[in-house]
Amino acid sequence: MFVENLEKLVCTQQALADCLGVTRQRVNQLCREGVAIRAGKSGDVLLLKTLQNYFRRKARAAGNVDYWTEKALHERAQRKLAELQLMKMQGKVFDARTVEFIMIEHLSNLRTQILGLPAKLAPILEGQDAAEIEEIFTREIEEILEQLPEYDPKMFLDEIVDDDKEDF
Repeated sequence: MFVENLEKLVCTQQALADCLGVTRQRVNQLCREGVAIRAGKSGDVLLLKTLQNYFRRKARAAGNVDYWTEKALHERAQRKLAELQLMKMQGKVFDARTVEFIMIEHLSNLRTQILGLPAKLAPILEGQDAAEIEEIFTREIEEILEQLPEYDPKMFLDEIVDDDKEDF
């Protein structure tokens, strides 16, 4: 028998069971699970599509990886990396090490200035009443806070931290 279109080749469920070395009941179960594809109401199955589904499922169950699935995952990861690199070049995202370095630098500077307030203000505050002390403290704290830099993405671009590691 010559078949021009293998996609239309059908066989009985019993013939498929014999071919796969399983029972007819297992073939019925595969039909219910959508692995074996029925060809109409007769109960026969499309041989080629059923075999493809069956062996793909066996390969996944055995831990084998589908090449196209892995390829798609790889391409998705590559695209995300490219998007991150572009955003980094545009100054929209920054390396965590660089942000950490700059923030620690700014916070250390703020801490030093705040801890220096008692020594700076003690001689000035001596003998002052509570209202004047509060006003002087407020003015000094506001002066320190005004010195804090405003957010500017350029400060992260100017200070790149190299760790001998690739960025992405």
